[in-house]
Amino acid sequence: MTLPAREDILKPEKEVLQALIKENISDDISKQEFRKHLYTGIIHQLLKEPLRYRTYGAFWWFMKADMRSRELGRLAPLFGKTRNRHWEEAMRCGTPTMTLMAAYLYEGERISASVWGNEHRIELVDGSFHTFVSSDPDMEALHIANQAFGRRK
Repeated sequence: MTLPAREDILKPEKEVLQALIKENISDDISKQEFRKHLYTGIIHQLLKEPLRYRTYGAFWWFMKADMRSRELGRLAPLFGKTRNRHWEEAMRCGTPTMTLMAAYLYEGERISASVWGNEHRIELVDGSFHTFVSSDPDMEALHIANQAFGRRK
């Protein structure tokens, strides 16, 4: 199966993402600080429930790379070094802040619908769908380690 190109994936409109960012950022905080704030919460959540990475779907690969590149605290390296460069690039929505907001929205929709599985249907601009399966061996291993050492919710 051929992987969809960045321009073939239907994503939230940039205007919608920009409006949401503007709505959530006060005048005294930068977009980078906003991302850091969001990632801090996401990191703590993922340390408790590593398999929750699956709720971000293909956006996960962008988020993981972005967290590592920004070196957000000492916790992000626990998520490992495995990358999927195709999906890192394919899920970009303009700026890093807009992509993170799109990922956050996607995750929120999955949780609201109580969809916790690792299979995702990515809508393409031509109306068809591509099936994406969330599979990050680093996060799966972190989950197993949490279970083995009693670190649970």
